[in-house]
Order: sequence, then C-alpha cells, then structure tokens
Amino acid sequence: MLKPYFKRNNFTLYHDDCLKILEEIPENSVDMIFADPPYFLSNGTFTCQNGKMVSVKKGDWDMSNGLKKDLKFHLKWIKACKRVLKPGGTIWISGTYHSIYQCGFALQAAGFHILNDITWFKPNAAPNLSCRFFTASHETLLWARKEKKGKHTFNYELMKGGNWPEDQLKKPGLQMRSVWSINTPKKIEKKFGKHPTQKPEELLKRIVLASTNKDDLVLDPFTGSSTTGIAAHLFGRKFVGIDTEKKYLDLSKKRFNELDKNLKLKFNEITSIKMNKKELIKFMSFNREGKRIIPLFASQINGRFIIAVYQGSISRYDILIKYRQKDGDNWSRIRTPKHIHWAVDVLIKMHSDKEETKRFLDFLVDIWNKTKPVKNKKEQNKILDIKYLLETNKKEIEEYEELGQKGEYSIKFLILLAKLLMIQEKTNLETAYMFKKLLDSLRSGKDIFGIVSTATHRGR
Repeated sequence: MLKPYFKRNNFTLYHDDCLKILEEIPENSVDMIFADPPYFLSNGTFTCQNGKMVSVKKGDWDMSNGLKKDLKFHLKWIKACKRVLKPGGTIWISGTYHSIYQCGFALQAAGFHILNDITWFKPNAAPNLSCRFFTASHETLLWARKEKKGKHTFNYELMKGGNWPEDQLKKPGLQMRSVWSINTPKKIEKKFGKHPTQKPEELLKRIVLASTNKDDLVLDPFTGSSTTGIAAHLFGRKFVGIDTEKKYLDLSKKRFNELDKNLKLKFNEITSIKMNKKELIKFMSFNREGKRIIPLFASQINGRFIIAVYQGSISRYDILIKYRQKDGDNWSRIRTPKHIHWAVDVLIKMHSDKEETKRFLDFLVDIWNKTKPVKNKKEQNKILDIKYLLETNKKEIEEYEELGQKGEYSIKFLILLAKLLMIQEKTNLETAYMFKKLLDSLRSGKDIFGIVSTATHRGR
C-alpha cells in the first residue's frame, strides 16, 4: 500500500489518483463511499459568488474531455469503488445536471442497485446572472447499494426522529423525505480556506448518520477539503480520503486537527476529575514509614493519568516518579512505573503498527541522546515544569498520537514518563545504560524473552 499523505486517529489521506489507491485497498472492506466527482462544468462561463461575477473554472480537473471520455472516466472509478465495497455497502454520488445523469448510467452499468435519488435544495443558492434560465438551487444525490439483494445500513429511526433544525422541510417525528433543505457551507467551515465544490457539514453529517454505524469505514475518492472525513470522525467512523491536489489535502489536515483537538477537549472535560493543583498534590501524597511523602509536582495527562515527581534519595537531585491511571470512574492506587511497564506497552503498539512504532522508538533514542543529568537546583526546577517537558515535543505528540489508541498509555503520557525516567537514570549515574539498552532491544526486534529480561534487569 502506498504511504499515506497524512494518518492520525483512523483518519487517513492519500495524495494520488483515486484509481491507483483503490487498486491497493482490499476487496469488500469499505462500508460506505461518498463521492463528489468532477462535474466537468468549467467551460469559461461565469457565476455569482458573494455578489461578484467570478469564473466558473474550478481547475483543470474539472474540464470536460468530451461526452465519451467523461462517461468512460465515471465508469472506471465507479467500478473501482464497487470492488472495495462490502456486499451490503452503499455509495453516495453528488452532482448537478452536468454529471449526475452520466453517474447514474454508470452506476447501473456497473451493477449497482439504486436506492434513492435525493434532491439537496439550497435555500441560499447564488442568483443566476444571465437571467436566461431558472436559478440553479439544488444538487442531486444518488444513493446505491453494491448488490441488489444485499442488506444495507439505513438508520431509519434516527432519520425520522432525529433533530434536524437546519432543514426547513423536515417535520419533527415524521419520515424523512427525499428533498433536503440545507444551506451551502457556513463561513466557519471555510476558516482555513475553501474548496470550489465544498459541501456543507450538515449534509455529510446526515449522510454518515443515515448509512453507517460506529467504527464503519467511510471512503471519499475525491475528498477535496474532506467534509466527508470531518463528519465521519465526528461520529466515530474510520475514514480514507483521496485527492490529487496537495493544497486541498493540507486544508483537510487543518480541518481535522482542529476537530480532533476540540473532541479531545470535550472528552477531557467529561473524564477529568477537575482537580486543582493543591488537590492533585494531596491526591498523590502517600505515607512511608510513618512519614508523609508529598510530590514536588503533579499533573493530569489526557484526563486518564496523573503523574507526580518526588524528591528521591539516591543522590541530591534524584527524582522519584509515581502515577495513577483511571479505569472507568475509578483511579488506580499510586504506582511506581518500571521499565517492564512501558516496554510491554510499546510491544502492544508494535504489534499494531510496526513501522510507526519503530519510528517512535527512534525518536525516543534521540531524546535519550539529548538528555543530560540534573546538576543544580535551576536544572531541577526546569524538569519540574510540565509545560516545558511537553512543549518541546509537541510536534511528536501529535505525530504519533494514533499509536496511543493501542496499548495502555497515551503518547503524551508515554513521552513524559520516558523523559522523566531518562532524567532519573542519568542524574543518578551519567554512564547509565538500561533505558537505552531496552530501546535498542525493542528497535532490533529482539525476541520477547530477551526484551523482558532486559526490562526486568536491575542494573543501571
């Protein structure tokens, strides 16, 4: 499979011709496809945009090659989509009269079973400048199933009883009809830039909710600015988007990163116990031999972990590291992290994505090489600054975030834990080698018994 242009948290983008990528995707693996193919209407005419006359030309990709070649193009990509769809999988195709009839013919020629044609009415459509035709204020959506006798997903009750306040035509509690009234994209949806045929998020939210379930795989062969992917990720679906234009994939990345960030903030609001600094210190304090041990600092990570650092006893600037982990509504007891803990977590991540985990281990080796022992109070205060420790690796935390979906530890927690363990090891013995030796064992693919032996070795 070709290397993704971007991949994070089940949101994957490819920069290539969709026919080439579709060849690489396993047969019968996709649950739903939304396609907004070229309309082939860039013919040198003009339209109205924000009250101004602008050229209709959207790009070379939207130029017609003649009726026969255009139809041949639609037949090719539709057949390629059919191969990757599951037997009960469905495809949605959006278009205007410039392309939708060819797409409908191609669907039937490829053996699809058409379920519905939806009229997407645009209440705020741009006016007609020539005053010689009716004002174009709708697009057509074709919805088809791969096999005539297959069983497709249709979340009927949600469509009937759901809350659709933006649709002036939908009556509460009544069946959803095949005419949808949804405005064109809002200004906020173009915050990072716009695609000339960008679809509104409300339209794709409805399509995703109507025809998929959580964890389903959604594919868009002409992803553009990835409104399909934004809707899919929002509702917990996996997404693959393909486009030939790098600038629109970069726009997709920005839209995804903002959504992902907002979703995480929401999640953390829900899962966080919302302790203040004083409460965290108290929560991470414990008794040892009749003495109260109070941390130098404590911090929550991803709403699921609390990590604390204490004054150690081996050397003047030695540190002791402890943590708690949330399981459901409850927090674990205060634990001491050991090499075997994070090593097993990395092994689980490696089983899921070997190459990505190896790159992550290379990154940890780089941190090891740059880590210096703490030799004075000023340096100790610096490492006790959680923001400083994480901010220096903000890029890597984002880059390897998807690995955090596997195993026990999030990437942010694992990076912070690794940095603190490295500092602890080198501060107590500048020639320390255990952490680096374990990293090398993991990177080399050493047998699991060898890795466990290294991880449980008590030397420094």
